[in-house]
Amino acid sequence: MSTIKLCLCALHTDIAQNGSNLDVQAAQQRIFQINQYFKSDITFIESELALKILFAEDKGIICYAKSIISLDPINTKIITADILFLFQQLIESFPMYIVNYIKSIMNLCNISTITFKKNADLSIRTYQIYEKLLEIEHFSDQIEISKIVEHLNNQVSLGDKIPPTARQHIYNLFGVIAQHHPMYLKNYEDKLMNLFCYELQSQIDIRETNFKKFLSPVAVGCLNGLTGFLNNFADHIKTRDYCLRLYEILKKLIGIVEENKRHIINRTGLNLFQKHIQLFSKLVFQNSIEVMWFQKKLWDWSLLPNIEDKKIGLSSFEILYKGASIEFSRQNKIIESNISNIQQEIIKNMIMFLKLKLCDIKLNYQEHAVVVRSIGWLAEPCNNLLGEKHLVEIFNIFSLQAEEKYLNCPMGKKTYDPNAANYLNSLSLIIRNIKSLNTDQFLFIQKLSIYCFNDFISAQSKSEWQDNISNAIIISIYCLALSHGNILDKYLKQLFYMGLIKSCSHRAAIDAEIVEKYTGHVLIKSINYVSLWISLLKAHQCHLFDLYLNMPILVKSTLEKSLMCSFMSSVLKIIKKLDLSTNKSSDELEAEYIARKPADITVLVNLVEIYSDILHNLELDIESASSWLPYTLNVIINHSIEHPTISSLYRILAVIFQELDWRTFLQKINNNSAKEKIIEYVNCVMVYAHTFKGDLQYCCLNMFMCLPSTIVKEIFNTQIVEVVKSTLIVGSTFLPMAKSAVNALKRWQQDLSKSEMDQLLKCIMPYLDLLLRTRGYDNEVELNNLVLDQMQVQDNRKRTLLKYNKLIMKPETELEIVQIQILEYLSQLDMSTCLELLGDPDRTIYYPHNIINYKLSFNDCKINISFDHLLPRILELCQYCSNRQIRFTACEIFHAYIILYLGNNLILERSKPREMEIVTTKIIPVVIKLACDMDNLIQQLFEPLAIGVVHYFASGIQYNSIYTPIIIDILMDSISENNNEAVRDFSAKCIMEFLRWTLKEDSLSQKLSISLRIIIKKIKSFCLHPNPNKQLGAAIAFNSCYTILREDETIINELWIQLLYYFIVKLDSTKSTNSEQHILKSLDHLQRVFLEKSNLFNEICSSRIIPKPFLGTQLFNVVEWLLRYIGSPMTICRSKCFDMANSLSKNVKGNKNKYFNLAQQSKL
Repeated sequence: MSTIKLCLCALHTDIAQNGSNLDVQAAQQRIFQINQYFKSDITFIESELALKILFAEDKGIICYAKSIISLDPINTKIITADILFLFQQLIESFPMYIVNYIKSIMNLCNISTITFKKNADLSIRTYQIYEKLLEIEHFSDQIEISKIVEHLNNQVSLGDKIPPTARQHIYNLFGVIAQHHPMYLKNYEDKLMNLFCYELQSQIDIRETNFKKFLSPVAVGCLNGLTGFLNNFADHIKTRDYCLRLYEILKKLIGIVEENKRHIINRTGLNLFQKHIQLFSKLVFQNSIEVMWFQKKLWDWSLLPNIEDKKIGLSSFEILYKGASIEFSRQNKIIESNISNIQQEIIKNMIMFLKLKLCDIKLNYQEHAVVVRSIGWLAEPCNNLLGEKHLVEIFNIFSLQAEEKYLNCPMGKKTYDPNAANYLNSLSLIIRNIKSLNTDQFLFIQKLSIYCFNDFISAQSKSEWQDNISNAIIISIYCLALSHGNILDKYLKQLFYMGLIKSCSHRAAIDAEIVEKYTGHVLIKSINYVSLWISLLKAHQCHLFDLYLNMPILVKSTLEKSLMCSFMSSVLKIIKKLDLSTNKSSDELEAEYIARKPADITVLVNLVEIYSDILHNLELDIESASSWLPYTLNVIINHSIEHPTISSLYRILAVIFQELDWRTFLQKINNNSAKEKIIEYVNCVMVYAHTFKGDLQYCCLNMFMCLPSTIVKEIFNTQIVEVVKSTLIVGSTFLPMAKSAVNALKRWQQDLSKSEMDQLLKCIMPYLDLLLRTRGYDNEVELNNLVLDQMQVQDNRKRTLLKYNKLIMKPETELEIVQIQILEYLSQLDMSTCLELLGDPDRTIYYPHNIINYKLSFNDCKINISFDHLLPRILELCQYCSNRQIRFTACEIFHAYIILYLGNNLILERSKPREMEIVTTKIIPVVIKLACDMDNLIQQLFEPLAIGVVHYFASGIQYNSIYTPIIIDILMDSISENNNEAVRDFSAKCIMEFLRWTLKEDSLSQKLSISLRIIIKKIKSFCLHPNPNKQLGAAIAFNSCYTILREDETIINELWIQLLYYFIVKLDSTKSTNSEQHILKSLDHLQRVFLEKSNLFNEICSSRIIPKPFLGTQLFNVVEWLLRYIGSPMTICRSKCFDMANSLSKNVKGNKNKYFNLAQQSKL
């Protein structure tokens, strides 16, 4: 943008200082630099900002151009022409952004046209701009087309007075208007048709008699004008006179095929011929001689060395065969025998010509491709006129060639041949006209289609090749749907299944991006196939082949259902075959899940990514969705229940919930089974969703936020409120989650009652408030890049640069978008709801002041800096700020505060114990949470600090300190954290570190005793607590301390039987899979000690504490009690109790066989 500013400043300064004596070459150079800037690699935002600067009202390019035109010397016309050329380039490159400046451009064009009436160059530039603008139809409301037509009509009336190149662009412009805005030429159609034909015929006659007087631009303009004109005014040529005259002219132009000559007018004639061949089909296909002439001449064009000549020749050659297909396929079944014989002869000659070319080994790729496709276009005429036998013969020849070239080709072939799609194209058109396909023919089409699908990535070097592949597969689908609908589903299922396997067989996108970053090599990813999948699944909407295939609407509607059913069937087939089982990490304090088969997980990740992109780009029809969605939901939900730690299954469900209109769908199918299945599944997932972390947590919460409002209404409870709260907590540091939560609130409000929404809003309002109060922008654009630099010339002609603090545009950051969405949502609430949300007394938290101070000493004074008044805001920013930079800065300040706190706590403990207790209970839980933060930088900052804090409070200097019970209480409460499994695991690690560190203090054994007693007391109290999270915390705390607790027989006597009782009772009542895992682990630890210390438990001990249901303190009493739970309705509890009873009974002293047999009988 600075380039544009500098160039504009220099242009305005030059004209202000020098007037008509300005430096023309320098001005041209600066306009060229502006043009080059827009051609460089700039973003869309940069281009929009640059256009705002360029078209500024006071000192922009329009103002400069008007000043140039007002000077009116000869040299300034050159600059004006360059400016108009710049506008032409901008319209081509930025059509969406240039829309705001069309009126300014048109105004300048009108001024230049009026001022420089006799200047051909400026007129041509103006007409070229008109052409570009009028080709974009949504610009028409800003363009006065009627005035342009009137101006053109006046120019045409001047005849030869207008230069030839100007006449060429006038005729071109008439053609553009006729094609895109025909209503403006209703009163000129006869005049234009006569004009085009007369001018064209005159120039062709002059060319033959006196070539020097031949005006090539005029002829080219007439042909271009006719090409556009005939799109909407073809009725004028249907009269024999016009048609025959134009046909003879085109034959003359096509017949001139000479090397090393410019064929501009000839190529223009070929372009008209191929775009409107149907208008001349009766003349072209009147006899075999005429057709053979066109075949020969068009093929000669394709052999010319000039690339443009070759390209137009090849495309026209193929169009000739497409025209034959239309002409001979739509003839009446009853025709005269002599006409039928002529047509048969034409088709035989055309096929013979193609067969000879097909055997020519000198053909290059483009020529071979055209020949192959052209044979396919003759399939229907061949079947109608020569019979199916000839068609089957062609199929066999083609299939043998394709099989040899592609299907049986060795893997290490040297050169890539993209012609497989062309073979598939022609073979598909052939099978459409074969009444009954045999198995070999069907299998060959299927194999070749799969080969083409797999070849899609190999063709990525050219978009044209990839388009050929997608079009060829679509044609094969069309042809099977039209003539062989009974085998279409079989074809689609195999094609889609093999296609999905190929698409998902690459690296996951995130892994591929990392490899690309470090190696510089571009890797193939599953996303590269998405465009092909979308094209195939939208095949029923494709109108590209309607003219040639004539597909009925009924067949298209049936095809839509078949496509989606086959695709979803293939998706589910792959999911069922994947091994999605996971194992938990061997480290008992880590919660990471490790896939047994990582390759299968990668396939699923790629599959879900493809599925998500596809459904996002498709408009799902409710009626067709009802045929595949219920079964799809059932399969995915069952897999998700079986494998709850697979995030991709939540992602795929979120896509289904998000992309479908569920209200209409549930009404349409009138079946409650799908609805009940979703409700049951959601209730099940909400039980253990709070145990997830990282990507698994994101995906699960996002799935909840995508739930349809009709489902949420049925399951609305405190759990769904907690889910939304958790989503907003995560969203404070990961904004897409916050956005999902706000969108969910807007959507759910449609079906939830006012009382339900009010209950939800009261709970989540503090978290919305935190997002609204966050300041700063992640990608804020510097003000200097958003101001308009303006040059003003003072009386002394010195340049002064003025910067106005006027934002041209400030792009909205992701945080701003979320905040705007929240405000928009809150603004829609009624007044009573808003008033109820005002004020939250629970947010007023007391923090002591003037506790933690930092003293700075200077020569003349001492400064005492207190951080306590900032602490509430620092803690809030550390945990919830959405701006990463601000959040990390707050974390660094908080880190420094903790260091000060640790350095002063021994002194302050004696002087201000109450205040220090409050501060400790506020800051240490935050330290633990930040040590488990999902931001690696923050985690690396606080994890060592948290471990250090634990070591400090477990050290000898803290003996008999008030902090020991406080720290243990904090850690135990963190272990019971409901919404963050990472915090639970890390707190358990800290408990273990606390006890291990106290063991190192050999001289202070009493300290260990105090710490252990507090922890044991907390474990026992948590076991008795009615809150299931506290009970789960007891199991986690015990598992972390087990290796220490088992070493002390006093603790074993006091604690072991009590814990056994608490954990078995908990296991008998729990339905949470995560709780079961921790409790089973605790029971394994208890069982191991019972076995190893069986001699201890076989003896009577008066100091051993037992619960009331136990009849004694010995091991056989434990076995007897365990046998009571063999009848538990909970399978896990029943199985575990039998296993423990069976194992412990073998170690019972004296009556070992008795209890062992009793255990066996209880099992039976």
